[in-house]
Amino acid sequence: MINEASERLRRRPVTATAIALATAGVCSLLAFLAVSEEGQVSRLHAQAAGVLTRPFINKGPLINQEYPEEFELDRWLQKALLKPFHAECPLRYQRPTLEELQSRDVRPYLFGGEQRPACKNCHVAGSRWQRNDFCHYTFHHGRHTCPHDDQDRLMQHFLDRAHSGSTWAANMLQLTPCDLWPFIQGRTVWLMGDSITQEFMIAMECFFFEWYPDKDDEGSFGRVHVSNNTEAIEKSMKEGGVGPWCVPLPEGTRICHLRTNMGTDWADNVVPLLPELGAKPTDIVIGNFAVWINNDTEYAYNIEAFSKTYKKMADRLPFFIWRDASVQHFSTYTGDYNGAPYPFHCQPVGGEDKERVSIAPNGRLVSDDPELEIVLKGGWRNEIAYRMIPELGMPIMRTWNETVPIHFLHHHYNDHCGDALQGCPDCTHTCHPGSYQTWIYHMFETMMASQQQMLQHFSKAKK
Repeated sequence: MINEASERLRRRPVTATAIALATAGVCSLLAFLAVSEEGQVSRLHAQAAGVLTRPFINKGPLINQEYPEEFELDRWLQKALLKPFHAECPLRYQRPTLEELQSRDVRPYLFGGEQRPACKNCHVAGSRWQRNDFCHYTFHHGRHTCPHDDQDRLMQHFLDRAHSGSTWAANMLQLTPCDLWPFIQGRTVWLMGDSITQEFMIAMECFFFEWYPDKDDEGSFGRVHVSNNTEAIEKSMKEGGVGPWCVPLPEGTRICHLRTNMGTDWADNVVPLLPELGAKPTDIVIGNFAVWINNDTEYAYNIEAFSKTYKKMADRLPFFIWRDASVQHFSTYTGDYNGAPYPFHCQPVGGEDKERVSIAPNGRLVSDDPELEIVLKGGWRNEIAYRMIPELGMPIMRTWNETVPIHFLHHHYNDHCGDALQGCPDCTHTCHPGSYQTWIYHMFETMMASQQQMLQHFSKAKK
């Protein structure tokens, strides 16, 4: 039953510690915006080589209460969230402290932690029980959930990063769904891309599991159709092959997935169909295409094809955020896929005999090997995208650096080899919770940094 539930879930188509002023974060940022008491926006820090400097101002240790009133992440939101995005969260989430996380008394909400001080859907029956079981990642049921030992290794990796001075890791571990609410309230967030984006969608579904309506059809896992426009849906599936679906949240909010693998398909089919699928200029798209393309000329061509369509339609489209290409951990020196057949062996970037690439507390990758310089730059696909995408005025959600060290979660996904539980690794996709869950925090930071851009786009749509 559990294996079947996890398979259906993936394939169904329809700090209490002091944090000093620090550099951190690997995210797609053109600039960080902060707000004075008078609401005036000032540009404080600009992007430097993919690493954001953020003004986390610590004023001493925070008080550890039963229901803490204030955390560093809360202070940041209070200081930097623009007034048009102020919104009251429909649910309450008690933010975990790093001490609680270190003791394993609680888990991060991103990694399946149960809503506190009380939960809504965590003890229900029917299809939601299966979803609840999967989204808490408590059983290694099927190859889509990471083994417990590797979940603990992932947790300790980010706790170590937090204690070494990474504000990015500390705040990622403490993120709650309410932190995203100001940006998504009343909008549809469209996650558009290939199978990696499909896994990202599953991570988002689980993060907002407690928000699902009181009723859902048996076996639906809360999913609903994107639109009643069946013709547009069929056209949007022309290349991706997987039907789109949405999960409804309160106040007319939705999170939707559109499966599309190539930039040429974005240009010819999916992007022109977005209005027909119900996408509004006040919505948000998080999109990427990358790993289906293994040639730099072809990749640049695909970005150019998408760019031409986007430029023609930009004012009628949602606000676009580009997610960078994700890291691969194949048994090549840079981790990139080289066309070899199954079975694959996954390993750290640079080889498994020595850690040749490390990540500093400020989020920068470090290596003394000149052959790995392309990895420090974000890989060859991102080197192209980092040059072309900003020409569209589009922020980039930079996930690369924080994902490079996570090489040990490629347990699942393919049936070409391996046993019934593990499948076999493909060194691109990861089990849950893993990279996809951390991308939610990257998305949050990108939205925080893109507020002014978003408001400008939304205001044009209302005219």
